[in-house]
Amino acid sequence: MFNVNGEFFALLNRCPHGGAELCKGGGASDWCSRKALANTPSRAKGEFIRCPFHGWEFEIKTGQSYCAPDRLKIRSFDVAVHSGDQLVKGPYVAESYEVRVEDDYVVVTV
Repeated sequence: MFNVNGEFFALLNRCPHGGAELCKGGGASDWCSRKALANTPSRAKGEFIRCPFHGWEFEIKTGQSYCAPDRLKIRSFDVAVHSGDQLVKGPYVAESYEVRVEDDYVVVTV
């Protein structure tokens, strides 16, 4: 989740190339400015995040790639901001299932 000048954005935390966690690769200073943290110059304009494996850059607002914009994009998610009094109060119920290990298998009983 990113806060860019008061707007919120959410991206999948995986690079589409090698599966690296993008949150560990640097990008925009404090995740919301234009200054690159990585030690190589950036070609990106605007707020971006950088893959720690290969330095690939993705725009925070859209997930669009700067290394292959015609074919690479990180999945983005819709974000909504609501005040706490608008949230639905519990009780919340989570489903649970019996789980056991048999030889080399995990068995889930539904």
